[in-house]
Order: sequence, then C-alpha cells, then structure tokens
Amino acid sequence: MISVFGLFLSLPLRVDAATPDTAQSLLKGVGENAKYDVKGDDTSLATTVGNIISASLGILGVLFLAFTVFAGYQYLTAGGDEEQIKTAIKYLRNAIFGLIIVLSSFGITKWVVGSIVQSSLTQPAATAPGVK
Repeated sequence: MISVFGLFLSLPLRVDAATPDTAQSLLKGVGENAKYDVKGDDTSLATTVGNIISASLGILGVLFLAFTVFAGYQYLTAGGDEEQIKTAIKYLRNAIFGLIIVLSSFGITKWVVGSIVQSSLTQPAATAPGVK
C-alpha cells in the first residue's frame, strides 16, 4: 500500500501555471457570466491563519486514518504471530490517539478562530488617543 502511494507521489505531473492576474480575471469573468456578485471581500489574518491550520490538521487526520488502516491490515495478516499482533495493536492504539488529538485540535482551532473573527467583526477598531 505504501509503495503504491509512493508510486503516485513520484509520478511527474505537468502543471501549467498562470499568473495570478490572468487566473483571477478568468474566474471573475466566469462569475460575472453566472450573474454572481464578484466584488469579493478581503479576509482577515485570523481567517487566513485558521484556514491554514485547518488544512494542516485535515492532512494530519488523513495521515492518521491511513496509519489506522495500515495497522488494521497488519493485524489481519498477522497469521497468529503474537509479536506482529502486539505491534499492530500498538500501532492501532497510537493511530487512534493521534486521530483523537487531531480532531480535538481541529475543534479547538475552529472555536478559537471563530471567536477571534466574531469579536473583530463586532468591536469597533481602536484608534490612537487624540485621533479623530
């Protein structure tokens, strides 16, 4: 399974990169043709950081899920070998703990970032003393 995954990662892929202006103007044109409001909005730093953390935790979750599948496969193919069964159970336990930690982190991150974004939207911006 790991070798198949490694094979997919090692395959060369051709990617045609476009300049951000070209890609954005193409997407804007598609949005306008679909009658969407394409003005867009600027995202805050908290939202951007939250999205990055969420994506990272999502990748970690998939990694631990793959680790769980690998440990289950190792357990099923142990063939009665006690040492291999113990190793598979240890891997499975560690993978489950990892999944619990990642899911907890994901929930905490969503709550914290949501609280920060909500408070920044509801509170007026601070100004320096004497500035009107």
